[in-house]
Amino acid sequence: MLTAFYIASGILFTFGILAWLNIQKWYVKIFDFGKFQFCTLIFALIVLYAVFIGRYTTTDLLVHAGLVFAFMVNFWVILPFTPLHKKELPNSTNTSETLSLLIANVRQSNRKTDRMKQFIRDNNPDILLLTEVDDYWCKELEPAVADMPYRVLQPQDNTYGMALYSKVELRNEKVNFYIEDDIPSIRCMLKINERDYINFFGLHPRPPAPWTKLLNKQAEVLLVAKLIEELEDPTIVAGDMNDVGWSKITSVFKKVSRLIDPRIGRGFYNTYNANVPFFRYPVDHLFVSDCFKLNKLDRLGHFGSDHYPMFVSLSYEPRERREVRQKKDAASQPISAKKSTV
Repeated sequence: MLTAFYIASGILFTFGILAWLNIQKWYVKIFDFGKFQFCTLIFALIVLYAVFIGRYTTTDLLVHAGLVFAFMVNFWVILPFTPLHKKELPNSTNTSETLSLLIANVRQSNRKTDRMKQFIRDNNPDILLLTEVDDYWCKELEPAVADMPYRVLQPQDNTYGMALYSKVELRNEKVNFYIEDDIPSIRCMLKINERDYINFFGLHPRPPAPWTKLLNKQAEVLLVAKLIEELEDPTIVAGDMNDVGWSKITSVFKKVSRLIDPRIGRGFYNTYNANVPFFRYPVDHLFVSDCFKLNKLDRLGHFGSDHYPMFVSLSYEPRERREVRQKKDAASQPISAKKSTV
């Protein structure tokens, strides 16, 4: 049993350190997805050792120290996605000006459309973004989206089709192929009220895998971040980004775009893989500007896809956004430039 403990410890330590290191290779990148799983397994192994073996030689203590180190460096990264962390997007009780979104990767091979139709009817979203749609999905969903007259449809047969349905008016709708000519993304503006428009980006880059180019995926995400950095209007980015919320590339994306993740301080909201309970990761994302607050964030049920859908209800509160910006700008001014109160 002690030998089995050493072997398991060595495997978990190695995988845990690989998950922590920022090595941009697909065969290392995949370990980044499993930080929560590594933390869980390491904690379980330490407990099992205490229960079934219970002796601690110098070697055992060194092995435990390595396990604790691997646990801590990974847990520190995922800590923001737990209720132990402060919420990045505040809660709101304002229901006068809201925008709701339903986001889902339908899985192209999945032909069980009835459950998705029911999700649409039950949640009644203002915006519906679907990835992996083909002509079959667009045709089958038509009765459920009849009250969404504004559309941007790009059905494809390569599992990267995308469809945006909206009750709110759209402007400057465009399907872009930023990096690869068969990987679309959607860009448009949403009319939130009579004065304001919201920039919207729908993304679905390739996942890290032997047959994909990781640099292409990163290039698309960072290109969109740079575009957002130059925009003045508020922005929403949504979609299956095939990356976890705590990854290096996602962190850089948030820093450059200045967008907020509503999951921070609330939970993981793992959306993939819906068919494998223990190995689930948060890969379907929503990022918003700081003019929004959160009314509701919910992971919906299984509907035949390998992803769970996400439903989000946002409150649009631009006045608070301007006040926050003004305070930040004032705080960043040199002392000599600030008005004296003496």
